[in-house]
Amino acid sequence: MQPQVEYLLLIVVVLVLLGATVGYAWRHRRAPGALHFLAFSGAAWAWAFLVAAMALADPVSARVLLSVKYLAIGLATTSSFLFIAQRTGRLTRLSRWQLAAFFAIPVLGHVASYRDDAGMVSNVSFGEAYELTHVAAISFGPVYWLFTGYAYALILSSIAFLLFSRREGASMARVQATPLLIGVVAPLATNILLITGIAPRAFDPMPFGIALTGIGLWWGAFRHRILDLVPVARQVLVDTLHEGILIVDREGRILDVNQHFASLAGVVPARLVGMTLEQCRLPIGDMSDVLQRALSAAPASGASDPPPRHALEIGDRVFDVRVLTVAGRDASAEARIVVLQDVTERQRWQDEQARLITELQDALGQVKTLTGLLPICSGCKKIRDDVGDWQPLEVYIRDHSDAEFTHGMCPTCVEIWFPGFIESPRPKR
Repeated sequence: MQPQVEYLLLIVVVLVLLGATVGYAWRHRRAPGALHFLAFSGAAWAWAFLVAAMALADPVSARVLLSVKYLAIGLATTSSFLFIAQRTGRLTRLSRWQLAAFFAIPVLGHVASYRDDAGMVSNVSFGEAYELTHVAAISFGPVYWLFTGYAYALILSSIAFLLFSRREGASMARVQATPLLIGVVAPLATNILLITGIAPRAFDPMPFGIALTGIGLWWGAFRHRILDLVPVARQVLVDTLHEGILIVDREGRILDVNQHFASLAGVVPARLVGMTLEQCRLPIGDMSDVLQRALSAAPASGASDPPPRHALEIGDRVFDVRVLTVAGRDASAEARIVVLQDVTERQRWQDEQARLITELQDALGQVKTLTGLLPICSGCKKIRDDVGDWQPLEVYIRDHSDAEFTHGMCPTCVEIWFPGFIESPRPKR
């Protein structure tokens, strides 16, 4: 079989592997970090495809494809770094502007590569060997070295993150780091072979590196379930809590906050880290005061007493503020963790319970009952009170209850006291 055919068949195999990985990433695109993984595998697929397209194109078309290939290289290295940094817990909070900043240099290199005088590449000429088009000569400008240095910095940082994860991470993180290491290191090694001229220019060695990347990604995706079984980093776990978390060191400086606390404070997390509470000018003025009181009242390290609680109102919500002290090796307070728990519903039920108890007590206070044996005269029906005085029945009941009397006469008494006042009923005919 001719060398160029073997070379192209290898690229086809790489494209199949990477295509399967892209499909897997697309089906799991809602998993944490899946979009970066999708961009990584998709850019790697485009990289391999552009290498084959350049080899089969004429020199004019190959020049355009070369510029597009630089874009695929930038996207692959940047998205792989973001995926690995997020997965290992090194990078969890990125705004849209910060995310765009990561891709600024790759896009700049791609745009600058279209023109020879833009500082990326110049004096590009193509040759042909084994019926394949290749770059015969090229000159690099300052934008290229910025582009390459940035890509190498991201790759080396990714390698460092993965090595650290293999050394100190959980067993699942160590296993999953291996295929990712292969996927990052393989293109780096083949790119070095290409830049140094060790590999022949007629056959771009990058597909060999991307082939190993495809194997590593396929192995990690289908064997170790990279997107199905996600090792949750501490930052990711803390950011998903519904309680606000603030960590302060012994000097009172803010070490870290989770996303929920930053949302309550109305600021971005990066603004708070490194500052003291006295330096913070939070949009919610009462928050700093309550946090300072809570920290000053926090128990010392090793104290058995439970931490005191403080109430904080933010809008129509009520929060319970607690401070937990974390002791160092020498039993000194290394840090204090402030926890803001939303107790609005609990407070509402407590207020409702207190209101009902008050209403019940008021109602019971208005009820007076007569109990026990009452000494009553069998003749005049007067009642003897506690001091021995005899009182009329209606006076005693009025004084010992809320009842009032209105006087009248029944028909029997009227007949006795006023005979003939009531006419006798007429006999029926």
